[in-house]
Amino acid sequence: MSEPELPDTPEVPEIIGTVAIVGFPNVGKSTLINRLTESRQAVVHETPGVTRDRKELLADWNGKHFLLIDTGGVDDLATDPFSPEIAKQARAAIAEADMVLFVVDARHGITPGDEELAVTLRASKKPVIVLANKIDDPRRDLEAIEFHKLGLGDPFPLSALHGHGTGDLLDRIVEMLPGAGKEQVGDEAIRVAILGRPNVGKSSLLNALVGQERVIVSDVPGTTRDTVDTVLEKGDRTYRLVDTAGSGNSARGSSTTRSSARSRRPSGRTSRSSSSTRARGSSTRTSRSPTSPARPAARPSSSSPSGT
Repeated sequence: MSEPELPDTPEVPEIIGTVAIVGFPNVGKSTLINRLTESRQAVVHETPGVTRDRKELLADWNGKHFLLIDTGGVDDLATDPFSPEIAKQARAAIAEADMVLFVVDARHGITPGDEELAVTLRASKKPVIVLANKIDDPRRDLEAIEFHKLGLGDPFPLSALHGHGTGDLLDRIVEMLPGAGKEQVGDEAIRVAILGRPNVGKSSLLNALVGQERVIVSDVPGTTRDTVDTVLEKGDRTYRLVDTAGSGNSARGSSTTRSSARSRRPSGRTSRSSSSTRARGSSTRTSRSPTSPARPAARPSSSSPSGT
């Protein structure tokens, strides 16, 4: 009797380089990450400061694979306790990367924060592409010219939200990367998830295991918002450590708020809604319970969110 054939191990793609994405808060970095990776892995919200830790994601363009490092918004003048640590994480991403995408908001022009970050990027000596984001209409591409003043080369007009210019940007990235990057870890790595309630020391434990400040540590509950994967090699074994957000009330809202929400939930049949959004479009379908009264149609909004 012949032995059953084992399934083929998925091939680990070769990486041609690493790209860091940096910028002032709320200029559209995470929206761009999701567009380039054709995913929803980066958290997008109108509130500045949603992204804190640097996070690596895999992108593929015409069979070429490279790493993207998402970072939090850098604002050296901010007074909140997280801004200095976010800036430190962004500088670490710049040091690790082969090239940098510097995202700016074309609608607001050059800001003092853009100028401060441009100084850091010029000192890094890394190849930089300045991305004049939120140019939704190609007829407005000339608005990117202002960002020549940053001294980082020709600015690149695009819209991360609508996809304008992103194909040409990916072509440029593939051309500029060195063609080789750090070796990726396959399914043979032992996956270890670090779980627990908020503020019990999960991120401190991860940093202690890897021997560096890989994630931000704070006394404030809910500091970690994204899951962050980190590879650790110990002897002849490879581990993939996954830091997670706290699983208690502090990470998901207060118990009072959730109890209130439960009390408003109807006791009868409830409606279900589902939504799916891809990098190049979105669709949403909602079904209403037949017992629910009809509601008047909402007035159309005069503006749409611009992304994070």
